Amino acid sequence: MESTFKLTVTGIQPGQDHQIVQARFREWIKGNSAEIEKSLQRILTQQPVVLAENLPQERASNLLKKVE
Repeated sequence: MESTFKLTVTGIQPGQDHQIVQARFREWIKGNSAEIEKSLQRILTQQPVVLAENLPQERASNLLKKVE
């Protein structure tokens, strides 16, 4: 059985422009706009947000690169 991974965001890296991060997040994440805004607010206040679960390693690595 292949290992799976969970991608959790816990905030924005120091020195990153919040407005740019928010704009990219909105482009990248698809779904209900109210839920996206709720997730963004949690990220901006250093609260964990699970973006994806049960990912194969390659997919998890690709998503991690996008988030970083």
